[in-house]
Amino acid sequence: MSNVGWRIKVGHDKYRVIFAKLFRSKEKDAAMREELFLTYVRDLYGHHDGEEREVFPAMIKVPEFRETCYELEMEHRAMKMLAVELSELGYDHKTWVYRLAPLYAIHNIHWDKEEKFLIPFSPEHFTNDQIEALGEKFDAVVARYNAMSLQDFKAEHLKPQQK
Repeated sequence: MSNVGWRIKVGHDKYRVIFAKLFRSKEKDAAMREELFLTYVRDLYGHHDGEEREVFPAMIKVPEFRETCYELEMEHRAMKMLAVELSELGYDHKTWVYRLAPLYAIHNIHWDKEEKFLIPFSPEHFTNDQIEALGEKFDAVVARYNAMSLQDFKAEHLKPQQK
Protein backbone atom coordinates (compact mmCIF):
# COMPACT_ATOMS: atom_id res chain seq x y z
CA MET A 1 0.00 0.00 0.00
CA SER A 2 1.33 3.42 -0.90
CA ASN A 3 2.30 5.90 1.80
CA VAL A 4 -0.57 8.29 1.07
CA GLY A 5 -2.87 5.28 0.79
CA TRP A 6 -1.76 4.10 4.20
CA ARG A 7 -2.45 7.56 5.64
CA ILE A 8 -5.95 7.55 4.18
CA LYS A 9 -6.64 4.01 5.45
CA VAL A 10 -5.48 4.95 8.98
CA GLY A 11 -8.02 7.79 8.95
CA HIS A 12 -10.76 5.41 7.84
CA ASP A 13 -9.95 2.98 10.64
CA LYS A 14 -10.06 5.81 13.18
CA TYR A 15 -13.53 6.77 11.92
CA ARG A 16 -14.76 3.18 12.17
CA VAL A 17 -13.86 3.15 15.88
CA ILE A 18 -15.60 6.49 16.49
CA PHE A 19 -18.76 5.32 14.69
CA ALA A 20 -18.83 2.15 16.79
CA LYS A 21 -18.74 4.26 19.97
CA LEU A 22 -21.37 6.69 18.68
CA PHE A 23 -23.77 3.90 17.68
CA ARG A 24 -23.55 2.46 21.21
CA SER A 25 -24.23 5.83 22.84
CA LYS A 26 -27.50 6.87 24.47
CA GLU A 27 -29.31 10.19 24.89
CA LYS A 28 -27.75 10.60 28.35
CA ASP A 29 -24.30 10.49 26.67
CA ALA A 30 -24.87 13.78 24.86
CA ALA A 31 -21.60 15.39 26.00
CA MET A 32 -19.59 12.35 24.93
CA ARG A 33 -21.48 12.21 21.61
CA GLU A 34 -20.72 15.85 20.93
CA GLU A 35 -17.01 15.54 21.69
CA LEU A 36 -16.60 12.33 19.67
CA PHE A 37 -18.68 13.62 16.79
CA LEU A 38 -16.89 16.97 16.61
CA THR A 39 -13.53 15.17 16.77
CA TYR A 40 -14.65 12.92 13.93
CA VAL A 41 -16.04 15.77 11.82
CA ARG A 42 -13.01 18.01 12.34
CA ASP A 43 -10.72 15.18 11.26
CA LEU A 44 -13.07 14.27 8.41
CA TYR A 45 -13.08 17.82 7.05
CA GLY A 46 -9.27 17.86 7.14
CA HIS A 47 -9.11 14.41 5.54
CA HIS A 48 -11.51 15.43 2.77
CA ASP A 49 -9.85 18.80 2.24
CA GLY A 50 -6.48 17.01 1.95
CA GLU A 51 -7.89 14.63 -0.63
CA GLU A 52 -9.61 17.37 -2.62
CA ARG A 53 -6.66 19.78 -2.57
CA GLU A 54 -3.77 17.37 -2.96
CA VAL A 55 -4.72 13.80 -3.88
CA PHE A 56 -7.68 14.07 -6.24
CA PRO A 57 -6.17 16.68 -8.60
CA ALA A 58 -3.30 14.26 -9.26
CA MET A 59 -5.58 11.25 -9.58
CA ILE A 60 -8.10 12.98 -11.87
CA LYS A 61 -5.32 13.18 -14.46
CA VAL A 62 -5.43 9.37 -14.66
CA PRO A 63 -8.42 8.53 -16.89
CA GLU A 64 -9.37 5.35 -15.02
CA PHE A 65 -9.57 7.28 -11.70
CA ARG A 66 -11.41 10.36 -12.96
CA GLU A 67 -15.04 9.28 -12.51
CA THR A 68 -14.33 7.68 -9.13
CA CYS A 69 -12.72 10.90 -7.91
CA TYR A 70 -15.77 12.89 -8.98
CA GLU A 71 -18.03 10.44 -7.14
CA LEU A 72 -15.84 10.70 -4.03
CA GLU A 73 -16.05 14.48 -4.10
CA MET A 74 -19.87 14.32 -4.23
CA GLU A 75 -19.82 11.88 -1.31
CA HIS A 76 -17.69 14.39 0.62
CA ARG A 77 -20.36 17.01 -0.02
CA ALA A 78 -23.16 14.70 1.16
CA MET A 79 -21.24 13.79 4.33
CA LYS A 80 -20.70 17.46 5.14
CA MET A 81 -24.41 18.21 4.78
CA LEU A 82 -25.33 15.30 7.05
CA ALA A 83 -22.69 16.35 9.60
CA VAL A 84 -24.16 19.85 9.79
CA GLU A 85 -27.66 18.40 10.19
CA LEU A 86 -26.54 16.13 13.04
CA SER A 87 -24.73 18.97 14.80
CA GLU A 88 -27.87 21.11 14.62
CA LEU A 89 -30.18 18.35 15.87
CA GLY A 90 -28.81 18.22 19.40
CA TYR A 91 -26.69 15.38 20.75
CA ASP A 92 -29.35 14.36 23.27
CA HIS A 93 -32.08 13.98 20.65
CA LYS A 94 -33.82 10.60 20.75
CA THR A 95 -33.28 10.04 17.01
CA TRP A 96 -29.66 11.23 16.87
CA VAL A 97 -28.14 7.73 16.54
CA TYR A 98 -30.69 6.79 13.88
CA ARG A 99 -29.87 9.92 11.92
CA LEU A 100 -26.19 9.00 12.16
CA ALA A 101 -26.89 5.86 10.10
CA PRO A 102 -27.10 7.58 6.67
CA LEU A 103 -23.76 9.32 7.29
CA TYR A 104 -22.21 5.98 8.20
CA ALA A 105 -23.73 4.32 5.12
CA ILE A 106 -22.29 6.93 2.75
CA HIS A 107 -18.97 6.85 4.52
CA ASN A 108 -18.82 3.04 4.35
CA ILE A 109 -19.40 3.13 0.57
CA HIS A 110 -16.80 5.87 0.32
CA TRP A 111 -14.15 3.90 2.24
CA ASP A 112 -14.81 0.90 0.04
CA LYS A 113 -14.22 2.88 -3.17
CA GLU A 114 -11.00 4.44 -1.93
CA GLU A 115 -9.61 1.26 -0.39
CA LYS A 116 -10.54 -1.08 -3.26
CA PHE A 117 -10.31 1.09 -6.37
CA LEU A 118 -7.88 3.96 -5.78
CA ILE A 119 -5.30 3.07 -3.16
CA PRO A 120 -4.16 -0.32 -4.52
CA PHE A 121 -3.71 0.97 -8.06
CA SER A 122 -1.96 4.26 -7.30
CA PRO A 123 1.58 2.78 -7.55
CA GLU A 124 0.81 1.78 -11.14
CA HIS A 125 0.43 5.45 -12.07
CA PHE A 126 2.69 7.39 -9.69
CA THR A 127 6.31 7.10 -8.63
CA ASN A 128 7.22 6.48 -5.00
CA ASP A 129 8.47 10.07 -4.77
CA GLN A 130 5.19 11.42 -6.13
CA ILE A 131 3.20 9.28 -3.69
CA GLU A 132 5.38 10.42 -0.77
CA ALA A 133 4.97 14.07 -1.78
CA LEU A 134 1.17 13.66 -1.97
CA GLY A 135 1.22 12.05 1.47
CA GLU A 136 3.19 14.91 2.99
CA LYS A 137 0.86 17.50 1.47
CA PHE A 138 -2.19 15.53 2.63
CA ASP A 139 -0.78 15.36 6.18
CA ALA A 140 -0.15 19.11 6.23
CA VAL A 141 -3.77 19.86 5.36
CA VAL A 142 -5.09 17.40 7.98
CA ALA A 143 -2.74 18.88 10.61
CA ARG A 144 -4.15 22.40 10.05
CA TYR A 145 -7.63 21.15 10.93
CA ASN A 146 -6.47 19.07 13.89
CA ALA A 147 -4.70 22.12 15.33
CA MET A 148 -8.09 23.83 15.75
CA SER A 149 -9.96 23.46 19.02
CA LEU A 150 -13.27 21.64 18.67
CA GLN A 151 -15.21 24.80 19.52
CA ASP A 152 -13.29 26.89 16.96
CA PHE A 153 -13.88 24.20 14.35
CA LYS A 154 -17.59 24.08 15.19
CA ALA A 155 -17.95 27.86 14.97
CA GLU A 156 -16.16 28.03 11.62
CA HIS A 157 -17.44 24.93 9.83
CA LEU A 158 -20.72 23.81 11.41
CA LYS A 159 -22.65 27.02 11.18
CA PRO A 160 -26.43 26.61 11.19
CA GLN A 161 -27.86 26.49 7.69
CA GLN A 162 -29.98 29.39 6.48
CA LYS A 163 -33.60 28.37 6.07
